Amino acid sequence: MNPTRGRSASVVFLVLLVWALASIPSFAQSPAVSPAEVDFSGTLGSTDPAAQTFALNVPAGFSPQAWTATALLPSGFNWFTLSPTSGTGSGTLTVTAHMGALGAGPYSGVISISLGSTTVVVPVTLAIGLSFTVVDP
Repeated sequence: MNPTRGRSASVVFLVLLVWALASIPSFAQSPAVSPAEVDFSGTLGSTDPAAQTFALNVPAGFSPQAWTATALLPSGFNWFTLSPTSGTGSGTLTVTAHMGALGAGPYSGVISISLGSTTVVVPVTLAIGLSFTVVDP
């Protein structure tokens, strides 16, 4: 038996193992948001709900660091605004719901945050309820 042959096979195995582990994407190094969604609720005819924020975490080693955020809403239903809409690195984004002339019911949209070829999606919902007054006869 050749003792060098066993060592060569071990080295080849170790090199392949390191290469395979390096090829696995690291989810810890991907941009993320917290909380993962933004939910609003309000009552028909009342004031708009309070604005909400969420944090965008862009790891220091991630490239690119620059991002753009876009509100994606059904046509004619521009019920929330987003600020800021671009930046570099981690930051806080503010979402403001505008009930305006919307009727009672559920509304949904998403915020799409693009960092090069990476996209982070944040669902946004608004539930507008009816106000009832109970009259005691």
